[in-house]
Amino acid sequence: MNKKLVRNIIISAVVISVLAVVYFFVINWEPEEEQTAPVQVAETITVYEKDVQSIQKIEFNNPNGNYSIVKNGDEYSVPEYPGARLLQSRLGDSFSIIKKFVAKRIITESGNLMDYGLDNPTTKVSVYDSAGATDTILIGNLDPTNTGYYVKTADSDVIYFVNAGTVSVLLEGVDYYRDTNISSFDITGMKTFELYKGGQLIASIRQKQESDTLQELVVDDLVMTYPYYEYVMSEELMAPYTDLTSIKAISIVADTTKNSSKYDIGRYTLKVVEDEKTHVLKLGKQDSQGNVYAVYEGIDAVYTIDSAWLKAVEAFDPFNCLFKLVHVFNMDDVNTVEFTTDAGSHKLEIDRGIGTEVLKINDKTVDEEVFKKAYLKIVEIRATSSADKNIKQGREVAKISFTLAKGGSSSVRYCEYDDRNYVVIKPDGSKLLVLKKNFDAVFGEISDIIK
Repeated sequence: MNKKLVRNIIISAVVISVLAVVYFFVINWEPEEEQTAPVQVAETITVYEKDVQSIQKIEFNNPNGNYSIVKNGDEYSVPEYPGARLLQSRLGDSFSIIKKFVAKRIITESGNLMDYGLDNPTTKVSVYDSAGATDTILIGNLDPTNTGYYVKTADSDVIYFVNAGTVSVLLEGVDYYRDTNISSFDITGMKTFELYKGGQLIASIRQKQESDTLQELVVDDLVMTYPYYEYVMSEELMAPYTDLTSIKAISIVADTTKNSSKYDIGRYTLKVVEDEKTHVLKLGKQDSQGNVYAVYEGIDAVYTIDSAWLKAVEAFDPFNCLFKLVHVFNMDDVNTVEFTTDAGSHKLEIDRGIGTEVLKINDKTVDEEVFKKAYLKIVEIRATSSADKNIKQGREVAKISFTLAKGGSSSVRYCEYDDRNYVVIKPDGSKLLVLKKNFDAVFGEISDIIK
């Protein structure tokens, strides 16, 4: 037999024997029971416990401030901030946590306090009961995993590990308890809308009233009374406020409005009256983050709120909310319309006899469809912008006059102004601008309709 073959057979036999022995020990070996600490459930490790009914005050000294929460019956208050609007439910949270303050595990029965930030803790929570006793909970460092804090009581050497979620409320400042919900807001249900810049009224809008002299049209029931007396397109007015359904504070700057002038409060004032609520919101300048300082009438505090409120009022142009119709008259309220220009004149007339109604254009009887088409050409004339009452107009190029079924009349003059526009002079003296190219076409379009 080959020596090499014999050697390989011997090696293989040895390997097989070794493997057999290892297999035997693996199958039959049982490890000794490990000496591990029992798993401790958080609810079973009580750091501090107190009958919540006996707790009168909890005092906080933490990096976010020094303050106390006092319980009086079912009510809570913070004496250091007497004017602050605070949430009772959140103030009560601290009492609920303290009544049974639990840990996840015990770190050590006694140890070097410096290692855990407990030699000079940044947070102390002192609990005062009705008998005059005081207990103190010390909160040290956040552990390396950022999941909990090292905690002990002042009268014990035991150091605990407490979940960050349990400790978090005890680390809060007073701002955590503040009520940031200033008011709900619904401009779609408003009765009146007023906007001021400084002390100057920019616009006043309200629901239509029986005493209004505007002619009835199938339009929204909102009327602007200043700086124009005209119907308002509610969609245009309300668009900037579509997403502003509540007035909510981003931060509370001060618990009093005494020094609000330093925030330029009153730069704009928005007043909206709803069925059961009146909002008066005064806006100031913006802070370094772009939020706007604000005061809400009835609450003695200065807030910052979303800059969208400032953008909404800054972009407001009263004229843009109007229907921009130069002649706002319903056909049913009109007897005659006379349209006079350099090119000639058209007269539209509604002869309302007993039980009959005759429609005429230039003394010629026409059917209702033709009359309405011609009438709409006049009442659909739209202004492009308002004009200063003191601007100088040129010669008169056209005049449109209405006589009304209930009596009275209204005449509007069109005069030369510049290369692009005519200036329109309304009966109340207000002035509008109308594009020449749009107005010049109207007379010819009526002429084509009645051919």
